[in-house]
Amino acid sequence: MTENNGYTPRTEGNYQTPQYTPQASQPYAGQQPIPYSQYMGYTGGQERTKPVTPQTIKIAASAIYVLVGFYLISNIYTLFFTSADTEIGDETLEFAAKLVGVVFSLAILGFYILLAILIAKGTSWARIVMTVISGLSIFTSLVGLFFLSILQPFLSEFPDTTSAGPFDTVIQVLVFITSIVIIVALWMPKSHAFFTETAIYKRQQMFAR
Repeated sequence: MTENNGYTPRTEGNYQTPQYTPQASQPYAGQQPIPYSQYMGYTGGQERTKPVTPQTIKIAASAIYVLVGFYLISNIYTLFFTSADTEIGDETLEFAAKLVGVVFSLAILGFYILLAILIAKGTSWARIVMTVISGLSIFTSLVGLFFLSILQPFLSEFPDTTSAGPFDTVIQVLVFITSIVIIVALWMPKSHAFFTETAIYKRQQMFAR
C-alpha cells in the first residue's frame, strides 16, 4: 500500500480503487497558532504591557487634589468665619444652613477625588468629565474676578449687597490657575497617548480572558 497526495489505494480483487483520505490541516513548520486577540488586531502584533502613568497625568491628578484642598479651605472659612445670607435670625439655624451647604460641597469634592483616581488609571470618560468641570471653574472664576474688580466699587454703594473680601479673591485666582493646569496636563500629547494605550490594553485583557 502506498500514499500519493493524500490518496490511499484499496485493493479489491485484482483491481486497486483509489480512496481519498482527508488529512487534518496542519500549520507550516515553525508556524504558531495566532491568538484570537492578535487576530482581531488588538495587540498590534505583540503582547502589550500595562502603560506606565506619565508625569503629565500625575501632575493633573495632583492638581485635582490641590483644587479639592482650596475648596475645603473655602468651605471651612464659609462655615466658621462668615455669616449666612438668611433672614432666619437664629444663629443656630444659620449655622445649620451653612453646614448643609458644606456637606453638599464635600460630596462634590468626593466626586473630584474619584475622578482623580480614575484619571490616574487611564479612564477616558473621567478625563472628559474633569475637563468640563475645570472649564466651568475657569468661567465662574473669571466672572467672579470680573465682579470683584470692576463692579465692587458700585456694589459697595448698596447696603443690601454682600461684598467679597480678599480671601474670596485669592481663592478664585488659585482655582482659576489650578483649573488651567488640569486641562493642559490632561490633554498633553503624552496624556493622550496614555489614555489611548490604556484603552487598547484593557480591550486586550478583556479578549484574553
